[in-house]
Amino acid sequence: MVHGDAKLSNFYVSKAPHSRTYRFGTWDLDAAMIKEDPLSEHERIRDLGRTAASFAEISWRIGAGKTLEHYSAALSEAYTRSCGMPIPAARFLKEARTYL
Repeated sequence: MVHGDAKLSNFYVSKAPHSRTYRFGTWDLDAAMIKEDPLSEHERIRDLGRTAASFAEISWRIGAGKTLEHYSAALSEAYTRSCGMPIPAARFLKEARTYL
């Protein structure tokens, strides 16, 4: 699935009642596409770049002072570790910058 607008305000996390587990989900699926084929590198980079830009935007608003480069690197490394599919750092950062 490609979300199409993967910013932080379109994700939610809630604690399950009387449990130590959490539920995760997404909002705003207007631009989402469910595909039969694996996501292309461009689609992965676009959604993750939007997420990194959203982290940076929020951190600037609350005065956390983290850079877009910081969030891009963190998401790129985490994605590569969990999926085993490396994301070219320069392309990832370039895509993230288009959302600021």
